[in-house]
Amino acid sequence: MRATRVATWMSTGVLALGCALAWSAPSDPLAPVGAFAKPASAAVRPVTETLWGRQVTDDYRYMEEQRPETLAWMKAEGAYTRSVLDAIRPLPKLRAEMAAFSASFGLIRGYTLYGGRAFYEERTPGSDNFDLMVRDSAGTRKIVDVAALRAAHDGQPYAINYFLASPDGAKVAVGVSAGGSEDAAVAVYDAGTGRKIAGPIDRAQFGATAWNDDGTTLYFVRLKKLAPNDPPTEKYKDATADAWSLKSEPVPVLGAGLGHGPAFTHEEFPAVVIGVGSPMAAAFSINGVQNELAIWLTPVARIADPRADWMKFVTRDDDVTGIDMRGDEIFLLSHKDVPTFKVLSVRAGQPLSTARTLVPASPDRVIEAIHAASDALYVLANRGAYSQLLRIPGGTDRVEEVALPFAGHATEAFSDPRQPGVTVLMSGWVVPPTLSAYNPQTRSFRDLKIGTRGDIDPAAFVVSDLKASARDGTMVPLSLVQPKDVKGPQITLIEAYGSYGISNFADFSVRRAMAISQGITYGVCHVRGGGELGEAWRLGGKDANKHNTWEDLIACAESLIARGTTTRDKLFIIGGSAGGI
Repeated sequence: MRATRVATWMSTGVLALGCALAWSAPSDPLAPVGAFAKPASAAVRPVTETLWGRQVTDDYRYMEEQRPETLAWMKAEGAYTRSVLDAIRPLPKLRAEMAAFSASFGLIRGYTLYGGRAFYEERTPGSDNFDLMVRDSAGTRKIVDVAALRAAHDGQPYAINYFLASPDGAKVAVGVSAGGSEDAAVAVYDAGTGRKIAGPIDRAQFGATAWNDDGTTLYFVRLKKLAPNDPPTEKYKDATADAWSLKSEPVPVLGAGLGHGPAFTHEEFPAVVIGVGSPMAAAFSINGVQNELAIWLTPVARIADPRADWMKFVTRDDDVTGIDMRGDEIFLLSHKDVPTFKVLSVRAGQPLSTARTLVPASPDRVIEAIHAASDALYVLANRGAYSQLLRIPGGTDRVEEVALPFAGHATEAFSDPRQPGVTVLMSGWVVPPTLSAYNPQTRSFRDLKIGTRGDIDPAAFVVSDLKASARDGTMVPLSLVQPKDVKGPQITLIEAYGSYGISNFADFSVRRAMAISQGITYGVCHVRGGGELGEAWRLGGKDANKHNTWEDLIACAESLIARGTTTRDKLFIIGGSAGGI
């Protein structure tokens, strides 16, 4: 392998890490004393083909066949890499520091509040498990303790797949799977006592979708029961939406093979969705990973009636990806003719053609989610890497911006159409996840102080939002985090992804936090192919435009060198999965 300024390690096919090392065959002058001898380079066997009118040569196509010689080479590379890392004398101390640092954080997710009870999953500092918690006037307690489940089953792994609290807060449905299978069974617990009152019911991998308002019936997606000779893939066909009274076996109410209700294909997943306090129920058709929905409506009281008239409301061509309800108001999130999304409003029982645009699309923001509360509709959007919260008071078309507690990205939000305000879970580049409740009367947020913030001081760092000029003149956003008061060129790590419209938002990452706590400057280059700037930004790094993805990263790196932030010898890059490109 000839000497190069930047070496790229491809260890598993899903991670690429480049660093400023000068490697030369046959030895590695930077390998610590005690490392194995560097293995011989892989054989070069060129295969040339024409792609988009250009000849492209792949020297290592043969590796895809995973012949014995390839596997032996991969194992030798892995053993050598392991020996290099293990021979680095400061590494054990760094590992201990990393373990202590990462274990100082406690994470939460899925916060909901019904009937005066808060429900959420929490992974406490040092734990490997997310447990289901409930907090009310009697205190905070666990409803599902995953460590206890493991202990009771000889250490077999368990995980919570999902949970759904009833609108009165009296019950909670929980899907739990064993052994990493994701094949969840659903059970229902009394939220006051923690006692299991129904279930478990098997084949409930894809979740509980709704309770009726009085908490007597749970609706969930159920996979079909396989016949003895069925192939495993058959379990994902002919799923049903079941109604469960908690007293008898669940009853299918929607599905391709039932002979009534909306027409579903054998591959589509049917789901019942009910807005709290809404007179109408929605039947969803979920088509694999497609975001666009098909939706039908019927009165809540007629869900289980085989003769119910389900009104076709939304087709996939309407490009609707989200829905929420408040009484007889229905709010829809749609990207029809507007790649950055708009919010529509329509009355229950009226066709989609009567909908009005409540929040119009804007080219400089991407609307992500809608949440109906009694006082207003709350809308989460993104401007670049950062979240924006909009508020539309009930009965008006007025769009107000609500100042968030800090600059960052909101990953979750919760609202109850019977109660005012919204609760937002958000974090920032140097701010751990924080759960805050917005009070529309005081126009302020209150920190709910749930979760553990960990061993980091946000004031010790400086966040800069920069731009780098790409080869074609496009300005590429670059988020940079530095220890405060640094001087001179810094060891700098730049992260990038840039595929499928997935965005690198201003979220807190323990991995990033560990790097900056060691004095490293950390940059996130928002390359084309990602979704930070909308659909056009995604398409700008797709197919024949894919070269923009890595050229944008090069532009970010050259920009930081030109600014004096770092030098070529102190610059590292990292990307995972498709970001390994």
